[in-house]
Amino acid sequence: MDEGDSEDGSQDRILCQETLADRGGYSFRILLETHCEYDSVVEIRVEILHGDTEVGHLKGRVIDRSFQPRWQFHTLCDSHSEELQEIGITFCNDDGTVRFGEIDGLMPGEDNPASSGGFLHIEMVSIREEHRHKDIGVRCVKMLLEFLNVRDARERQEHKAASDTWVRHLRELHGDEAAYIAWMRTRKSESDYLHAGWTLAVLATGLENTPEDHPRMFE
Repeated sequence: MDEGDSEDGSQDRILCQETLADRGGYSFRILLETHCEYDSVVEIRVEILHGDTEVGHLKGRVIDRSFQPRWQFHTLCDSHSEELQEIGITFCNDDGTVRFGEIDGLMPGEDNPASSGGFLHIEMVSIREEHRHKDIGVRCVKMLLEFLNVRDARERQEHKAASDTWVRHLRELHGDEAAYIAWMRTRKSESDYLHAGWTLAVLATGLENTPEDHPRMFE
């Protein structure tokens, strides 16, 4: 990572930090941070390590398209860079829904879930020359996608468990009717956690997860 990233108030913005082991002595240190201005954006940084030495890095971000009002999607893209704005306008409408005609392999109807959840923008993958031609960059992207998927599924489960506990508590205090009303009020906040949709992504050939990828995610 760039020097000074951890010394400029970014410690307060850290959402998650985890190192995932890969084969051949490589590992990926993933850092998720809140955006300095927009709650709907999560910054992603990944250090690619060989042993204890950094040999590359990945930089990107996720824009949550479940926020309201949805017309802010292009505004959020533009706030970061002209490149991201062009990508956002090319592939998505103002509300963040997908322009199906611009993406090969996606069809209206059966692929409608692609119009909601997180919009992942990978800005850069850089690897030192002596470590190239080993598919490290591809493996890094695959493991990042799997990590985001597992993390979001865990958050949804934790939030649902907390909501269920709260409903049981209210039922004990006030009876079923009050508990039901309280449960209904949690629905909006619960939907805030359904922001990734990584399991719905269709990956190009060579990026799909292989059986040996999955055990490493739960070590």
